[in-house]
Amino acid sequence: SLSLDCATRQISGPEGTAVALTIQRDGQEETVSIIRRKIVLPSLHGTTPKVSAAKGSEVNLSAYRIDRDERIGYIWISNFRQDTPQTLGEILSRLERRGLRGLLLDLRSNSGGILESAAGTADLFLAEGVLVKSQTRQGQILEYVARDDQALKGIPIVVLIDGTTASGAEILAGALSEPGRPRATLVGTRTYGKGSVQEVEPLASDGSRIKYTCGFYTLSGNRVVPNRYQLNRQDRKDWGLAPDIEVPLNEPQLSELVKVQRQLRQLSEEAARSEEEDLPEEKLALLESLVRCDPQMTTGLTILKSQMLAAAISSPLSAVSD
Repeated sequence: SLSLDCATRQISGPEGTAVALTIQRDGQEETVSIIRRKIVLPSLHGTTPKVSAAKGSEVNLSAYRIDRDERIGYIWISNFRQDTPQTLGEILSRLERRGLRGLLLDLRSNSGGILESAAGTADLFLAEGVLVKSQTRQGQILEYVARDDQALKGIPIVVLIDGTTASGAEILAGALSEPGRPRATLVGTRTYGKGSVQEVEPLASDGSRIKYTCGFYTLSGNRVVPNRYQLNRQDRKDWGLAPDIEVPLNEPQLSELVKVQRQLRQLSEEAARSEEEDLPEEKLALLESLVRCDPQMTTGLTILKSQMLAAAISSPLSAVSD
């Protein structure tokens, strides 16, 4: 069998050219021809992996609602691209005008991305203070400070994190959970524990690149994100950021979660093209299954609803046309 790198080299080629792929499924083989094109992976996702926001595209807001009755939004940030802060800001603004009362922000399986984008995303939720400060090996310091244009002011936020939450995602989670003035509640398990800034540089015209660590960062209050490799050498496990509420996932729960998400994918294209704001009953049932098999999401929703009650915003808000 081919290695991943070898298969990638054989499949890749000039944009606009065709490549034939032979797919084996359930003992049957099928050959399909596809045209090579540049792949742009979206960074913002709603309640299904395929219903995603890309710059310049019209967004169906129903894809970012996980609870119609309580008006709770759900957004998974899978990475930080250049356009992530602007696109996220537009979605949040539209949701807020529609009467958003709570936000579930999912940073699981987010390995990071552009440092400036992660800081810009944190800036959406905070009105003041240092977001993150990076320092190169040569001692050069770059500080990102929040501007006074906070989104979702007064609306509770819960952030889902786990061991795959890394780099820029840890910057965002850390900025929103500053001790003494937290903007969000962290739910899940301890994050990856990176604490460094990396860059990727091309080496040659054949597409080869090198990734290297160019600096380190600290969060507001001069907090560091303990590096997992350094602590592992000390036989310690307290790397990364610890959640406010710890909720682990076991293997059966992960398997069931993947199964439900696979079913949701089958409905995602229809939801993405639909102009209706209400979700179909079939998709609502799958969303309920998704919540039931994801203890971290269930806990996050429970905390959000309790915070909404505590903030005296539990009564339905009148929606404004978008």
